[in-house]
Amino acid sequence: MSDLRPKGMVFKNGEKKLRFLFSIFVIDEIQSSMNKPIFEAIGDLTRAARGEFNEEIFVTYCGILRALLLDAGEKPEISGMVTPQNYVELAGNLLKLFSDCMPEPSDFEDDEEPEEDHEPELSVNVARILYLGCKILNYTEQEVFAMTMRKFQLLYDEYLYSIGKKKREDIDTDDMFRD
Repeated sequence: MSDLRPKGMVFKNGEKKLRFLFSIFVIDEIQSSMNKPIFEAIGDLTRAARGEFNEEIFVTYCGILRALLLDAGEKPEISGMVTPQNYVELAGNLLKLFSDCMPEPSDFEDDEEPEEDHEPELSVNVARILYLGCKILNYTEQEVFAMTMRKFQLLYDEYLYSIGKKKREDIDTDDMFRD
């Protein structure tokens, strides 16, 4: 999958084929409509993929599907989409899709010590992403919302390289336009 043109996941709902992608819009929709940080919602989805079932997990699962449907331009009606037969498999596919759409985890540098009291951030600051995407990278709000977090991070990293705020490791001119 190209990180700059992700294909997403094709989901067949009756006769319709829908393309799902965890765009910034979907992340914002999940966080705002469910009043739950995205990584907490993904934790519930992980439990669903393991076969766990309770009301909170199912409500989160349905909320994620509603956000994906809205992003695909569909009515957020999920009746019949999740069945006992596809509950675990669909949750697993959605987790893989989420993973494919997120940036690669950053490696700690040797001289950096992680703070002991530091709690991992569970939500995505969509306002900051919109600001950077619109004001710094010159994309429209609609274009930023359509991006995945991975695509946004790649574009923002390229911006930081271009202004000298971030350095590439061992780069030479022959490798400049290769991965």
